Amino acid sequence: MHMIRSFVLEHLDRVPAKHLTEARKRMSVLLPRLEEHDRDEQISFNDEFGALADPLITAAEQRVRSQAQFHLQRPDAAISWDHITNHAETLVAGA
Repeated sequence: MHMIRSFVLEHLDRVPAKHLTEARKRMSVLLPRLEEHDRDEQISFNDEFGALADPLITAAEQRVRSQAQFHLQRPDAAISWDHITNHAETLVAGA
């Protein structure tokens, strides 16, 4: 979860201003309760960052997929079979 929150904070410039303003208002209400270690509000805190992260992660995924599609469509595209098989092996080993 820490990585997702860090990702959001590093990309706040990509969050629409309206959503960011609303999130900041909600976070300012949560902050005093978080400072008191209120576990219920910690869930709200995670939900808030999750709502900000969703569109950022989706946009990043779309950029990666479009770049991959562009490269795979070229007839001279180099396919890194070592990377492909290593990733497949890693996924299988984790199952």
